[in-house]
Amino acid sequence: MMRMMNNKANVKIFSIVIAAFLLFPLVHWHILKWLRQLVVVVTAQLVLSTSRMMSQDNPIYIFCSQEYGLSKPLQQAVTAKITQHKMMRLNKIS
Repeated sequence: MMRMMNNKANVKIFSIVIAAFLLFPLVHWHILKWLRQLVVVVTAQLVLSTSRMMSQDNPIYIFCSQEYGLSKPLQQAVTAKITQHKMMRLNKIS
């Protein structure tokens, strides 16, 4: 073993292998951290776009409510459910 470590090429290879074993978990952790942040941002954008889409000011929502004759209690139930989901999403994000 000592004769092998006397060779400079073997020492370099051994050092690279040790460095790889020490650096791999650190790099892996940073990549996962970055991916988690990316998922949070994408989810937040999806929630915001969905909340805008389901807004009562949206022309599509107004048209559908008039076309399909959503009654006032049903509109209130839908609005309450949307508000509840918005609050749940906001609490998860923050």
